Amino acid sequence: MQGSLWTKGRAGMIAGAAIIAVLVIRVPVVRWFLAIAVVIGVILVPLIRWWHDRHPVKDPDEDKIKLHLND
Repeated sequence: MQGSLWTKGRAGMIAGAAIIAVLVIRVPVVRWFLAIAVVIGVILVPLIRWWHDRHPVKDPDEDKIKLHLND
């Protein structure tokens, strides 16, 4: 009997988490890399959100496009 996609996804997630846990515990370089990556991510996420709140991305032709929704 075939397993559903949900069980395959769940098993893959568990296997991936187990591999990461073993690598973090057994290989010090991976531990340092993960720690540094998390710190950089925690710092950059609010910085990038702040930047995009003040500099929204807008298509230059956005005002010229007519959707004709009320025709």
